[in-house]
Amino acid sequence: SWAPGVVWCNFAYVGLIGAAVCRSSHGDSPAALPTRRGRLLAFVVSLFGLTPYLGLRNYPALAMFSNLRVEAGRSNHLFIGDDFDLTGWQRDYVTVHDTDIPALQLLQIDLGQRFTPATLRSLASVNVSAEFWITPPLSAWPYPPTRAFVPYSAPFLELRRRIAPLRAAGARGQVRYSRTRARPRYAFPALWRFLGRSAPSEDHVSPNLTYDLAVGDPEVEEPLPAWLATLARFRSFDLDSSPC
Repeated sequence: SWAPGVVWCNFAYVGLIGAAVCRSSHGDSPAALPTRRGRLLAFVVSLFGLTPYLGLRNYPALAMFSNLRVEAGRSNHLFIGDDFDLTGWQRDYVTVHDTDIPALQLLQIDLGQRFTPATLRSLASVNVSAEFWITPPLSAWPYPPTRAFVPYSAPFLELRRRIAPLRAAGARGQVRYSRTRARPRYAFPALWRFLGRSAPSEDHVSPNLTYDLAVGDPEVEEPLPAWLATLARFRSFDLDSSPC
């Protein structure tokens, strides 16, 4: 079962951080003392694990296959909402309804279509959908789509990442989409009200948008700065479900 595995990984993760940060009770030998390198490693791993909740990235991330989600202001975490989202990048998202641009068609791939026949039969026998969605890097999937296009959502930054080089290269194609700037949903709203942090009362939705590579749109095709392209990276998501 995956559940005991998740619990074990959590305990192992906490134990490794504790071993790196805390002084051992078995003496003051160099091997028993926390080192700067160990503390730095613990800090970096902890910070990387928090990046989805800080709004910096969720791909790759330690929570990639946990089915925890924080996109679109719809966190399903037990006690973390948008309270610590520093950027709002995950709440400014597009829903792609249809496109003939390959870079956008391949923004999400269903690896479930590549399962073996035996695996597909086993999943069907217990009424489990054979879906395994991934978001490969821009040039990491040299194959055709694995299935017919399925609408998806993704942060607006990812739309810019995919469109900018195509416009510069003179490519052609269209995408029909809507854009949503979701209001933050706080797990501790009373605390933020006390601290004077306000939020919009509702989402702002721009429906029925069309982008044409032949026509252009300065906001959509603006290239990401190098630092932003490196730091921020997000996967696609479904507003109504979250299969791996």
